[in-house]
Amino acid sequence: MKKNIFLSVAFGFLSGVLVGSLFHLTLSYAYLCIGIACSVLIYFVCLARKEYAILLLSLFFFAGSLGIIRFYLSDIPLSATQLFPYSAQRIVLSGLIIDEPDVREGSIKLHVDIREVDTRTLQNPETILVTASPYGSYHYGDEISLEGTLALPQNFTNDLGKSFDYISYLRKDGISFEMKDPEVTLVSSGQGSFIKRNLLRFKEHILEKISAFIHPP
Repeated sequence: MKKNIFLSVAFGFLSGVLVGSLFHLTLSYAYLCIGIACSVLIYFVCLARKEYAILLLSLFFFAGSLGIIRFYLSDIPLSATQLFPYSAQRIVLSGLIIDEPDVREGSIKLHVDIREVDTRTLQNPETILVTASPYGSYHYGDEISLEGTLALPQNFTNDLGKSFDYISYLRKDGISFEMKDPEVTLVSSGQGSFIKRNLLRFKEHILEKISAFIHPP
């Protein structure tokens, strides 16, 4: 039973994202799906019709509405974003690292929620991808200041000659802008979710312990 409920929710959510991407539906369709889900659920509960399939159908439509909303929020036109007027300009941004830094060879990738642009507070934070120096020390929950050029991501061709839709890849995470090699200044630490911050610290501690027992050949 639990497996069927999970599948109904998962397929409903994915279907909502797919339908939203294919037909560019507005939020009114998401509200319609929520209305259908509530109606089916009321029928299931109040009219004592305990058919299991009705419950799954209700969950499917509800999850579908969430999928449509998720795509709608990630498909905001670039011109409507608060950072768009600053693209291709050298500016100073202030924001919060909202995910675990992605350490790579030669760089560190950071997802940063931008809160201020040149001391002007944004109405809603917007996430950008920052490619920083590998020699810096960054953690989830750090508030940082960035000085650099805000740029639009570009699609590219990989080593195999295949084109990669880098723009859509970032948009799925709500990212429309990036900044490469900025000057990074730590403003404060210890912000963000208390639970997530400590889970990531615990993970780092475990990895350090494992590395101490593994010696290079």
